Amino acid sequence: IALGFYTDPETIGWVAATGEPLNLDDVYNLPPSVPYKFGKEWDKKLGYRMKSMLTMPLKNLAGEVVGVLQLMNKKKDKKDRLSRGADVDSLVTSFTVADEDFMSSIGSQAAVSIERVQLYGEIEGIFEGYLKSSIAAIDERDRITYGHSRRVMGYAMAFADAVNRARSGPFKDCAFPETRKNQFRFSALLHDIGKIGVPEALLMKETRLSHDVMAALKARVEYIALSISAKMTSESLPWASVEDIEADLVFLESINRSGFLGDDAFERLSLIRAKYYFDASGKKIPFLSDHEVESLSVRKGNLTDEERERINSHAIATRRILSRIPWTKELELIPDIACHHHERLDGSGYPDGLVGDQICLESRALAVIDVYEALVAQDRPYKPKMPPEKAITILRSEAQARHLDADVVEFFIHSGIYKIFFFDQPSDEDPIIH
Repeated sequence: IALGFYTDPETIGWVAATGEPLNLDDVYNLPPSVPYKFGKEWDKKLGYRMKSMLTMPLKNLAGEVVGVLQLMNKKKDKKDRLSRGADVDSLVTSFTVADEDFMSSIGSQAAVSIERVQLYGEIEGIFEGYLKSSIAAIDERDRITYGHSRRVMGYAMAFADAVNRARSGPFKDCAFPETRKNQFRFSALLHDIGKIGVPEALLMKETRLSHDVMAALKARVEYIALSISAKMTSESLPWASVEDIEADLVFLESINRSGFLGDDAFERLSLIRAKYYFDASGKKIPFLSDHEVESLSVRKGNLTDEERERINSHAIATRRILSRIPWTKELELIPDIACHHHERLDGSGYPDGLVGDQICLESRALAVIDVYEALVAQDRPYKPKMPPEKAITILRSEAQARHLDADVVEFFIHSGIYKIFFFDQPSDEDPIIH
């Protein structure tokens, strides 16, 4: 039995629609009453003569047609060659019931294979949808870093491609075949998924004190100012005038917004911390609460140690969430790659305090990419947008301190990976890739 070198859409369509096999002795001599026909156009174009035809539906276990198998011109002798239309009548015979049974068996196996491929594709589609939904959820909770995970993935894929092209340097013997590259892609995209469990107030925190706390502090200052003006208490207050306490408020507002607290400002804050006032019952109350002092005393950024620890816990949460997914063998390292993007070569990173080569190449690359993307992306509460040149200087200083891998940093720079994104479009749009 020889497979046909082209297929007839007319008969294939009928079999696909009905799920019934079709065994034709001669396609040119069909009864006029049959609900199908043979398309003769291909015979005319190719100078061929089609005669016998067996068309079988490929059905899955549910009885659904997932494909059609079509055989044409069964030869009496397999050694014969059908080179001319005139040969067909003498060399071609009809397909038998045994042929139908044989092809039905083969068709069943083919249908199972097709269904497996389709199922695998559906599973991949579901997984891709899960990834997109998860990243969208993170973006919606933290609009300040909107698109960060997708940009990190873009840098990661550029890194993998550059490694595959490398013919010299520290990564010339490394390679990212498709399976490893796919694992790296998912790890990069999901590296911050643990932030789902971080309170929004921390993710969105723009100042040392929240707007609500700052509003309460302003109301307190107004009450004290009124007390000073009306001399509502016989006890002396640590402010000589209303102007003095208003000056303290202006100072507190300024350090609440600043990214860095210098020594002079810290010393003045210590003096303000010692001040007090009296409530309506005459009780002596500290001017600043312990929480307000702790928050305003942060030297760099706007997070207290406890708040930073809660945000840093997203790495452990990332591993916990991703470890619950039944990854295939080709993707089994995703939880570790993703959660280790805050590890440092000197062991001062988190969550596991890994040292040097204990951190895999993918995680070391993600560490560099994550820092760089955060520096050059749009303005954030704790820092303004930074030009690439300055960000590169910071990467190199971090590598010198053995926080980042120096080989990865230099490869990232010299391969031009740092240049793949533009950042001059609105922040709620995806970046443009070269």
